[in-house]
Amino acid sequence: MAEGTYEYECMRAELLGVEKPNREEFEEKMKLRKETEQEEMLADQLTLLVDQVPILETMTPLDFMDFRDFLSPASGFQSLQFRLLENKLGVKTEHRVKYNQKYWEVFASDPQAVEKLAATESEPSLADMVQKWLERTPGLEVDGFNFWGKFQESVEKLLSDQEASANEEEHENVKTYRLMDIEKRREVYKSIFDASVHDALVARGDRRFTHRALQGAIMITFYRDEPRFSQPHQLLMLLMDIDSLITKWRYNHVIMVQRMIGSQQLGTGGSSGYQYLRSTLSLVDREHLMLRYLATRGPIVAAVNAASWQYYLGGVVQYHCDGSYEDLNHAVEIVGYNLEGTIPYYLVKNSWGPRFGDHGYIKIEIGKNLCGIANRVSFIELM
Repeated sequence: MAEGTYEYECMRAELLGVEKPNREEFEEKMKLRKETEQEEMLADQLTLLVDQVPILETMTPLDFMDFRDFLSPASGFQSLQFRLLENKLGVKTEHRVKYNQKYWEVFASDPQAVEKLAATESEPSLADMVQKWLERTPGLEVDGFNFWGKFQESVEKLLSDQEASANEEEHENVKTYRLMDIEKRREVYKSIFDASVHDALVARGDRRFTHRALQGAIMITFYRDEPRFSQPHQLLMLLMDIDSLITKWRYNHVIMVQRMIGSQQLGTGGSSGYQYLRSTLSLVDREHLMLRYLATRGPIVAAVNAASWQYYLGGVVQYHCDGSYEDLNHAVEIVGYNLEGTIPYYLVKNSWGPRFGDHGYIKIEIGKNLCGIANRVSFIELM
């Protein structure tokens, strides 16, 4: 019902407005004011979309079930407008969760819908065009300003100074910890500076943009206070807002469905319902979902691989656990999150008693799905 009020067409029109007027001029000059205004409108419309889900949650599950049968066999999976919106943003077919191993079949009876889908999949998306724009960021030229070379030199000097300071540490345990932290950050920067490592991450699906586009985004971020880069930075922030809002909408939708029909009932269109919706969230999205849930609702139960925890004594777990992430053998409760230095972590309550770990708790770094913590999570609904 609420889907009928969502202004998918308006949002898609904003994306078309970014792309259609003059693609070549967009790639060469990026009319930032117009594009920024359109992305602001898109973000506002997505905010409205997100805010509508809690209105549905004011119903009780019994009230919801009273009219749910009238929706069958329709399904949100059949939403052509949302599919077109995703395509225009840059969601590729290979990134989608397969629905009964089918994608086009739900639209097969509507040739116009199939034609529209084919068109949006073949045309450059917003993500494609932003990537090309970032690749043209002025100041990246090696024979010019050479931002990238200067950035690498600054990072190397920073890490070398920190390493020298760590080596002067009197306490051996603290010294070891600081040196390990510095080495870990070297590895992170290597994935940024080394194009081959970056390309491997792209091939694995962990990153999307080219190495040159990454350089452009980093330069814009560092020089955001300069007049030349102020509006480009604003546009990048708006794109991040749009990504966040879509994730929030998916999250709100998942939680609303679980609240109304639970996790076992099939969807009205024959999908697995809650399980299918949750699978549309990437691991990164799932961890964003977990943080949001912890902040607004409460603890999360997770199945994890605990093979490497038996000798845990404290600190933030940053290593990859033994065994497969799919080999889940233990249940824990995620009760909060915090920072230790610059490292964000989940605070995980274990069932092995207060003598284990840090008074019965484990700290696990956020954002890396360590020990499979984001693979299987159950959100506790307090009635």
